Amino acid sequence: MGLQAAFHPRGAILRGAILLCTALAGCSGGPVPPPLHPVKGTVMKAGQAVSAGTLQFRSDLEPPLTTLADIAPDGSFMAATLFNDRRLPGARPGPYRITVILAGGADGRSFTPIDIDQTFTVEAKENYFTIDVSKAKKSP
Repeated sequence: MGLQAAFHPRGAILRGAILLCTALAGCSGGPVPPPLHPVKGTVMKAGQAVSAGTLQFRSDLEPPLTTLADIAPDGSFMAATLFNDRRLPGARPGPYRITVILAGGADGRSFTPIDIDQTFTVEAKENYFTIDVSKAKKSP
């Protein structure tokens, strides 16, 4: 009797509905992030590595997304894009303007934003940028 119920047409419909719901639930995890590509590099000032700060990548791409990078003590950075409350490694392809925000002052609480007078283009590959803040202008 149990075997007949498993192969009854209503049983097949029920199994199909369960499979469909399971498949849809697995695929509906929210918005899909755009393609991102690795962006790494070094921040320098007068030939020396900058040891702390943040990079802000600005783009005219739509929809606007925030792309940032923390500067490590050795001057290196890896960019990440904020998407759907997550920090995803990399950036979308396209041109970017970069602002470097350096911590300063005796207490380390004052910040100096520096606009880099150069466009950096992220390509669909691994990207490496050297950013020289000594050739940049301070933001107003």
